[in-house]
Amino acid sequence: ESLAGYDFSGARLEGADFRGADLTGALFDGADVTGADLRGAIWSDGQLTPEQLATCIRGALRGAPLPLGAAATPDALRIEFEALLDEFRDDSDGLAEKARELTRNSRYPLAELLWRHLEDLWVRERGADHIDTLRARNDLAWLIVAQGRAAEAEAAWRALLPDRERVQGASHPETLTTRFFIAQAQLSQGREAEAQAALRALLLDMERLHGTSDMINSLCVKVRAQL
Repeated sequence: ESLAGYDFSGARLEGADFRGADLTGALFDGADVTGADLRGAIWSDGQLTPEQLATCIRGALRGAPLPLGAAATPDALRIEFEALLDEFRDDSDGLAEKARELTRNSRYPLAELLWRHLEDLWVRERGADHIDTLRARNDLAWLIVAQGRAAEAEAAWRALLPDRERVQGASHPETLTTRFFIAQAQLSQGREAEAQAALRALLLDMERLHGTSDMINSLCVKVRAQL
């Protein structure tokens, strides 16, 4: 349904169903949109104020995708982030699962905010060397590279690697995978010679461990495919 350019100014739109509607250019000045369902709607940034958007997110839209255009808006992102923190206030594991779901749905900026929050939280509550904290750091680096920031991701994985070697051991599959991700980040930056050298060294270590775990066997196949 097209509602492009429609003037909803001052209207009472509590619980309104705008699913899939084209709202491009529609006016919402002073409108009450509490609990309005905007899933799949098309709109332009700035059409709804942060306060109006908050009522949608904290109502009908909690946990649902934002309308097209809203997800890239810093204010909207922050509001959805804060709504999720409120929803999972006493359940950090549930918040982590939500971050994974957002990652699967390519909601990378919001997932990145959640993993940054979880890393800080788990360092305080579980300790810097806890496996959950180390995995949060890895997931955060993956989200960073997925958004095109390969140099930043490489630095994050390089900082993670010695902690994994110390806590989990140099031969642990997750430690070896971190080395693989570093090489992938180097490739993304056009540093092919460095990446190839890192992959060859990694393959030598993994061939020595071949057969010790399915994860290592699978990683061996991925490394060989790039050499």
